[in-house]
Amino acid sequence: MTTTQIIPQPRTAAKHVTTDPAASGRPQHPAAAVLRPLIFDLGIPLGSYYLMRAAGVALVPALALSSVLPTARTIIGLTKDPTAGYKSRCRNPVPMATLRG
Repeated sequence: MTTTQIIPQPRTAAKHVTTDPAASGRPQHPAAAVLRPLIFDLGIPLGSYYLMRAAGVALVPALALSSVLPTARTIIGLTKDPTAGYKSRCRNPVPMATLRG
């Protein structure tokens, strides 16, 4: 009579990485997908606004110049896929249902 011994394999930590096809297959951390737009749409404009105000630029020109990057990204995003905003609202109908009252 023979017995079979099962040897447990060591568990490896699950890596939460995704590949971005635009980055030619480089592994990408999932937080990067969230942080990148946040940096481009919030961090850079906010930082440039405060730098321009510290340099003595008036309020309205500083606001206008600091909003150029987010505006350009929005226009480019809409020209690439005009239904992008609609698709994101359709994926999760709960927030839209709460807005309708």
